[in-house]
Amino acid sequence: RLLRAVDAMNENAVADEVLIELCGQAGDLNKVFPLARDRFSRRGQFHSLDQAFTLAASQATQVASVKDYARYLDLLAGRPVNLEDTTAAVEEDPGSTDYRMTHALALLLVGRSHAARAVFDDIDVFVYRLSPTHRAIAAAIFAATGEMPAAVASVRGLNPDLLTKEEYLFLRRSTMRMMP
Repeated sequence: RLLRAVDAMNENAVADEVLIELCGQAGDLNKVFPLARDRFSRRGQFHSLDQAFTLAASQATQVASVKDYARYLDLLAGRPVNLEDTTAAVEEDPGSTDYRMTHALALLLVGRSHAARAVFDDIDVFVYRLSPTHRAIAAAIFAATGEMPAAVASVRGLNPDLLTKEEYLFLRRSTMRMMP
């Protein structure tokens, strides 16, 4: 609520600075870091996200949300992650879209596209509400499972400036496979 109040006063930069600073404190990083991750990724503020992650990781590398983002970065960089770890993260917090997306991405990257799609079978996901990062992953999953109308809908209106270079390249590679 505090962030919304500060944003309402057109003090986004102040809110961003406070959020980054909170990521560097040993408070409840499982609440603070996901908020920073979502906020900065939706706005294409990758430098701010990097700062928040670096500070959060310096405080607690074993915090679930920090470990999940580290796994996500590994996947984008082409480094494998342990599927047991991503499965456990989803089981521990089934309400976390971040954890589900990381797990689905891990499955997708090892060629298990239908298993990646199944990660969302027990919840309702409104793709248009997802962050640009998550929409890119959803599009890749839909493309890999042959659901081209859903893949196209997932990226419709998606501003590529809101994706990191690695995310954009992943999206292009993933969706180009389905092109005739």
